[in-house]
Amino acid sequence: MTRNRDLANLGDNTSTLENQGLVFIKTESFSAVSSQLVNNAFSATYDNYIVMLNLTGSTTSQNVSLRMSSGGTTNTAADYRSQSMSANNTTLSGGRDVDTTNWAQVARINNTGQYASKLDFFYPFATKHTQMFADIQIELTGNIHKLLYSFSMDVTTSYDGFEITVAGGTMTGSISIYGYKK
Repeated sequence: MTRNRDLANLGDNTSTLENQGLVFIKTESFSAVSSQLVNNAFSATYDNYIVMLNLTGSTTSQNVSLRMSSGGTTNTAADYRSQSMSANNTTLSGGRDVDTTNWAQVARINNTGQYASKLDFFYPFATKHTQMFADIQIELTGNIHKLLYSFSMDVTTSYDGFEITVAGGTMTGSISIYGYKK
């Protein structure tokens, strides 16, 4: 079927279907940095976002943490909460953190591989409790690790950006941001 014929058969639903999906906002690349602040990632245009974090290099093996920001100022208060589930070929485990100063593991990187994380943000710009889900997969020496995280903020602050950080060493990669059409 052609797109025009498919849409014609939908009648009044055409405008609804054309307003669904993701809209590319921007990509930022970085090289050999210990932190990367991303401004103007979120706005009132969209309620929810996907952030694709592609890490291609690091000087050491480390976790990547994230803090929310507004107007270029990063929230460093103990306003972050998380729950996690981790699975590999032999083990399943979980954890919980409350009142921390960041979301401690939104990605994992080492100096031998490429790692990607898909981060789903819900209402970061609205004055609501921002929530975020992270879906991370890592392959290390033939062992696949799957990490699922659920994050939330204790405060109802409007955020327009975020900062990712590594505790030691540096990281290289890119961040792509997409908004969900309303």
